[in-house]
Amino acid sequence: MVARAIAECENPSMSRPYVVLVEGLERVWIRLQDAYQSRGRRSRWLVRVSGLGLAVLAVTQLVPTLAEEATPPPSEVGLASTPSQGDSVVVVSSSGDLSAGGDNSAVTSGQDTSVTYSTLETETVVQAPPIVLASNQTISSRVPAVIKVDPRTVTALLPEISMVGEETLLLCVQGAGLRFDGMTKGFVDDKVEDDFLVDGDLTGSLRISGGYEQVVAYLNSGGGLRIWAKNGVVAEKFFSLSAVALTGVSVDSTFCSQGKSQSVEIRALGLGINTKKGGVRLN
Repeated sequence: MVARAIAECENPSMSRPYVVLVEGLERVWIRLQDAYQSRGRRSRWLVRVSGLGLAVLAVTQLVPTLAEEATPPPSEVGLASTPSQGDSVVVVSSSGDLSAGGDNSAVTSGQDTSVTYSTLETETVVQAPPIVLASNQTISSRVPAVIKVDPRTVTALLPEISMVGEETLLLCVQGAGLRFDGMTKGFVDDKVEDDFLVDGDLTGSLRISGGYEQVVAYLNSGGGLRIWAKNGVVAEKFFSLSAVALTGVSVDSTFCSQGKSQSVEIRALGLGINTKKGGVRLN
């Protein structure tokens, strides 16, 4: 009867194994009843215990299995796809153009979850405005027109000079057959600084650019600008000083011809074997 009830359930294919089990139990139970009727009291107790054990076995095995089969599976809940530690996360360059050379790094499985990336950086070079002549070319200077020296000497010394102005100054000193030595005598003192430039020291074309005070201090240092003759004596030679106001420091020689120029003559003193000495009367 139990087997017939299970066979009539809604899912025959699922209950087929349990029908076979119940039918087997029913046959065993009939045999136990027959044995129970034909045996003595002691055997009857043994048959009862065996039958009870079979019933307990059937209940413990059959009922939970049927309950599990009858319970419907839980419905699946869709979850939003989120990257986990095992997913690959790609970070695109902030430039927005993959062909521009951006470096895209990704997190791979088993590595640190932090994402590092680098963007294509371009350096913008801001060009400084070109240096030109200053609008104000008012330059006040005091430079001797003649330097008198011993006719036998090969050097001359430019006395202390002065210049006054408001703009950045370029001073050019040029002379044929001469060399100009500023600041430390006997050594090349070219300077390359942000606001002060010197080019051509110990040559025939010396250019000094900077503030007026810097330029004058360079010329007057060490007793004054020393002039050397390349060959022979220094007397009877000429050189020029050209000053021009600029918008910035520059030692470009093309500016030298656009400034205020002054010529200086190196003249020999009137000394010779015919020079007469005058008497001096002491009181």
